[in-house]
Amino acid sequence: MDPDRQRASAEEIRDWFLDRRSWCMDLIRIYLGLGLLAKAIAFVVHRDELVQTMMDHHIIWSGAALAHFVILTHIFGGLLMALGFGTRVGALIQIPTLVGATFFVNWSGGLWGFAEELRFSALVLFLLVMFVWYGSGPLSLDARPQPAERETVVDPAHLIPRPARR
Repeated sequence: MDPDRQRASAEEIRDWFLDRRSWCMDLIRIYLGLGLLAKAIAFVVHRDELVQTMMDHHIIWSGAALAHFVILTHIFGGLLMALGFGTRVGALIQIPTLVGATFFVNWSGGLWGFAEELRFSALVLFLLVMFVWYGSGPLSLDARPQPAERETVVDPAHLIPRPARR
């Protein structure tokens, strides 16, 4: 392939992504939301293992109540993020869970060990913080067109010209 044509193709791809940056962010948000929802389902199926993992890592208040908190935040936060309905709230409610997973559960494996859990949970935590800051994009329920506002009655007093003040 001609190097100039290859360079043009790379620039076209870059420009295409730059023009659709918010759509790309939305696809990441949707994928992250669905992934956290899937993780919640996995935690429901393996709730006893979740509780045991928390107890093995000496997590404060570990037990069934904390396991239910983790599951519920992943379910509701994942749904909110996937739909783009309250994306910031959906991401925000999951941050405590991911802080716990990153720094209390997965930290023991080390950053450069063979276990990928620390790096993956740190990536998810970073993405959640980013979506708290960034919010939803055009592919969200938050961005849907709002119904037309009710017709307001104009106060005639505002239509009367007032003399200029000196």
